[in-house]
Amino acid sequence: AAYATLTASLRDAGIGTLTVLVRTPQGERWHELSARRCRDAVTGQDAVLVSEADISAIKRTEERANFLAMHDPLTGLPNRSHVMQRFERAVATIQSAGDEAALLFIDLDHFKDVNDTLGHIAGDTLLVQIAARLQAATRNTDVVARLGGDEFLILMVSKNIRSEVDNVRQRLMRTVAEPVMISGHEVRVTPSVGVALYPRDGRDIETLLRNADLAMYTAKDRGRNDLAYYDVGMSEAVR
Repeated sequence: AAYATLTASLRDAGIGTLTVLVRTPQGERWHELSARRCRDAVTGQDAVLVSEADISAIKRTEERANFLAMHDPLTGLPNRSHVMQRFERAVATIQSAGDEAALLFIDLDHFKDVNDTLGHIAGDTLLVQIAARLQAATRNTDVVARLGGDEFLILMVSKNIRSEVDNVRQRLMRTVAEPVMISGHEVRVTPSVGVALYPRDGRDIETLLRNADLAMYTAKDRGRNDLAYYDVGMSEAVR
């Protein structure tokens, strides 16, 4: 398909480029082929001038930049921008398949105490551990992201989303709350989770994020280490 695009561009515009993955004795490399129509300087006949350049270093730099733009540098999890793009791509599929989605907004209870008593390095170590635990507690199809600080996000899609969230809830509460040994200290945090459902609680990612955040604060008010579903009364209370 890429070669066909190149030849079509060469035919229509007289010039074309193609970036391809090439197997070489040094392993797989990225090469850029450039071609343009011209006339042979000696015979005057139609000819094609082709040049090829190894752009592997540039490609790796671009891929790294793209990865950093979409991921949290500490935990390696997707970031907010990643989730927003993922949600937009998933909406059409969700609607056509008759699925539902849930956004789980997670805040770690008493995380500030860890930073204040053991320092930021200990806090970062704990965040990396929690990130791995959230991934282990969810399905491969779920998106686990870090929004920043001690705030995480899970995007889930299912035919019966309430049932799936309730299943994950048990694993989340149990897994996150397991003690972690950091610098000789046993550290334990618990999750407060707010849930907003698509399309019931919002049809765009910003609305769902806002409503899941409100539900999370309800879970905090209940005594922390809890999960709360968003309802309209939460928004009315804020207003």
